[in-house]
Amino acid sequence: MKIVHEDKNQSSIQKLSKIVKDVISYILALVLIWLIYIEVSKNYCFEQHRELIDKEYISIVLNSLLESGQMQSHSWDNTVESYLAHHPHCCRVFRSGSFYDGAPVVDITYEMSDELKKQTSKSGRATHYQSLTVMTGCGKSFDSTGEAITSPKNEVHSIN
Repeated sequence: MKIVHEDKNQSSIQKLSKIVKDVISYILALVLIWLIYIEVSKNYCFEQHRELIDKEYISIVLNSLLESGQMQSHSWDNTVESYLAHHPHCCRVFRSGSFYDGAPVVDITYEMSDELKKQTSKSGRATHYQSLTVMTGCGKSFDSTGEAITSPKNEVHSIN
């Protein structure tokens, strides 16, 4: 009789062990799916059912700057399209894992309007402004910062 009783205990332990392993596997699978979802969806716009391209982010920020009067604009570069045509190296979008967890950041360097030059430049030498705008996946401004600079860097930035 003892042998039968020990077999029942061992069988119960094996069943319990299998249940625990199954639960742990299920939890790990859910965590993995959640992590993949978070990684894939952080730049995805669910409202529009797509990801925005860099040029769209740039257009949104440029349009906002043009409307606000912060940028020096002329009759030949007072729309987003004409501004980008005349200033092809003004803008870029980057994503850094350590900066807002990979959110799109629009980097735009532009000549300040005369009014903004008076407000920001105490020495009178700063003529341009470098703006960093953190965007959501749907193109809404989340945070922004920037600084007045004496002249833009002559870097080549890509716009896709």
